[in-house]
Amino acid sequence: MDCDCLHLIPICTGYFSYRNSAYHALSVNDCLVSMLGMPGDEIAAALSDKFPEFIDAEDAETVSLMLHKASVSAGSFREMARIRQKNGSYQWMEIRLSAELEPDGSCTLCLVLVDEEMRMERQKKLDGMFAQLLDVMNNTPGGIVVFDSVNGRTLVPSFVSQGMADLLRGTLPDIKKAYKENPYAGIHPEDREIVIRAVEEALRNLSAFRLNIRLRTIPGDYIWVSAHGTVDTAENQRNLYVAFSDTSADTEYMHIQKQILDNFSRRQYEHICFIDAMRNAFRILNATPGHDPFLSGPGDDFEGSFAAFVNSAVIPEERDELIKNAKLSSLLEKLEKSQDVELFCTQETEGGRR
Repeated sequence: MDCDCLHLIPICTGYFSYRNSAYHALSVNDCLVSMLGMPGDEIAAALSDKFPEFIDAEDAETVSLMLHKASVSAGSFREMARIRQKNGSYQWMEIRLSAELEPDGSCTLCLVLVDEEMRMERQKKLDGMFAQLLDVMNNTPGGIVVFDSVNGRTLVPSFVSQGMADLLRGTLPDIKKAYKENPYAGIHPEDREIVIRAVEEALRNLSAFRLNIRLRTIPGDYIWVSAHGTVDTAENQRNLYVAFSDTSADTEYMHIQKQILDNFSRRQYEHICFIDAMRNAFRILNATPGHDPFLSGPGDDFEGSFAAFVNSAVIPEERDELIKNAKLSSLLEKLEKSQDVELFCTQETEGGRR
């Protein structure tokens, strides 16, 4: 027995040998000696008595019976008892015994005393931290689902946040039931295969993934979500954590952009610019090959960029009027009355031709 290593353990621990109807100290760490105020040999002698002296009288019979079972049949045992400290006071502690029978008929026993009050205090703190974490997970925008994996592949949901119910417009029991029956059933058929491959690869390699997929809501329609998954291990169990956030608005925005681009491209415009009139921002969607975009970046001031273009490319007598008509307030006012707004201007080439 490595005595030096045993003294490094911050929990009251002692190894004893039971032979010839008595306990003998093999190694007892400083923590146990300090708490009981007794050296290892005295602790062994106390354990050999029918009622160990450092055990409260009301608990002594229970502990004595546990010691007897351990020394005869080996195995692991636990009991709660009041232990007398070296200052004479008693404190509730958990007694843990682990015993193994030896070929010569003796029994080697490990005795551990765990401060129950300290354990309960730690557990209370852990419970508080878990409650805070649970509150964060339940109030995070979007939803979170935690899966346990069976054989590294089959997913079993162990936690579903309230956010998933809000995201999929159903009740939490509905969502939990759906994931328990088939975690992949609510994914759009066109996205399902890519999700399965991503999940299996993440579980196999302990890696992460991020996908944009469609999920079926409880009413039956589909929404676009961003799914961010990561894998962790605990007690040889691989757990998959997936956070979902609604991206339907962004995806619809991209769809509108594509429609605009397709529509304008069919009309063969040379330059196409998408303008966010609420933010006075713009983005160049298409430019004639071989030519620079007519508006310069960074794209956060459409009116300023357009005025700069006009002042550099349009004949002087038309500049003020064109800049005025291209103000977003003016364009929006016109678009309330007409589907299209067309503005014309005159440019002069380097040779003086207009």
